[in-house]
Amino acid sequence: MDELKNCPFCGGDADLIATDGRYGTFVCVACTICDAQSKRFTVHNYDDVFAGKAAQKAVHFWNKRE
Repeated sequence: MDELKNCPFCGGDADLIATDGRYGTFVCVACTICDAQSKRFTVHNYDDVFAGKAAQKAVHFWNKRE
């Protein structure tokens, strides 16, 4: 999996976070300083929470800079 870039707002470190919600498990990337977050992605079926498709999408979305 790709390395997470620093937060685009404050420059802080980012972590991959998993949360259990009403409709399943979601993953997103969040800044450890300012709590900026990426879009949440749903973990489907038996996909690995921190290394599966949803986690890869969250990391790609976070690292995308224009």
